[in-house]
Amino acid sequence: GSHARGHGITEIAVVVTDGRQILERWETLVDPGAPIPRHITTLTGIDDDMLAGAPAFHQIADTLREKLEGRVFVAHNVGFDHTFIRDAFEASGTPWRAAQRACSVRLARKLLPGHASYGLGNLCRDLGIENSARHRAMGDAEATATLLHLMMARPHAETIIADVIKRGSREHWLPQHVPVDDFERLPE
Repeated sequence: GSHARGHGITEIAVVVTDGRQILERWETLVDPGAPIPRHITTLTGIDDDMLAGAPAFHQIADTLREKLEGRVFVAHNVGFDHTFIRDAFEASGTPWRAAQRACSVRLARKLLPGHASYGLGNLCRDLGIENSARHRAMGDAEATATLLHLMMARPHAETIIADVIKRGSREHWLPQHVPVDDFERLPE
């Protein structure tokens, strides 16, 4: 769905990286407990038949928590992914919130200026990043990790990324096109 409240997760992928190379991959389909809307099947290719026998979120929650604990949660539009996962943990009775987050859209705007669009598909096309499974969890997670690796190779990347993480949640709840510095200059 387009927002976490009232919608569910159909697939999760975690790609663990050290900023230079992928160290670990994990993925699973997830039974959201409701029929898959047609527009989601059209977008992802995931349908009800694929999810037959898939675990419910509460069955994978402990494994997912282990994969995420102690790591920086990076996603393309991190607020979207984080909200879905946070809400799924809460619904399963085990609250979770990433200690540190970074949005690869915001990082790309800072480290890779000059693109007409910062959507994942457009950046992948512009930068030659392969994503053979667009709008699928592992395809997008691997593409985001590759994008992160390209950004980490840029001058001053570690300082810029550390600043984005340090700013905390303010960086993540603003619309992607609103620079945090512009927001911070607004009068009380």
